[in-house]
Amino acid sequence: MRSLTASRGRMEVLDGAAHDALWAAVAEFPSPETHPGGVVCRAGGPIARWADVAARAEATPAASGPVEILAHAGVGLVYAAGGAAGGPALVEACAAGASAAGGYAVVEVAPPALKPTLPLWGAPPGGLDLMRRLREQFDPRGIMVPGRLGWGLS
Repeated sequence: MRSLTASRGRMEVLDGAAHDALWAAVAEFPSPETHPGGVVCRAGGPIARWADVAARAEATPAASGPVEILAHAGVGLVYAAGGAAGGPALVEACAAGASAAGGYAVVEVAPPALKPTLPLWGAPPGGLDLMRRLREQFDPRGIMVPGRLGWGLS
């Protein structure tokens, strides 16, 4: 691992309390409780391009505060978290990185006042017209999950 990470940054071996604290933080990383008042983005895409997605998120302007990154190899997701002040810039960076990698980015956590200004669901997917027609066919009154679907579907 040391030789693999040498060109990407530093590596630190953790034991004892530091090791336990790391895994406690990782287990709860994308939750609002671990990032109160902040913004958490989730990006999915090819695992081979994670470093590119993370680099774009980490390059969010320093005035926005630090950005934390967590990648889940088992499920193919990258999470990026930062403060509310830098939320729009972080979301834009995650979306750009994910799009360039052939993936997607969505906002998982954001303060209620900030949510209306963010593209919570990311870029519209292909087939949106079909989704709308299906929604109209199976839920013509729009009573199922109102306001919970992105891209104007509910």
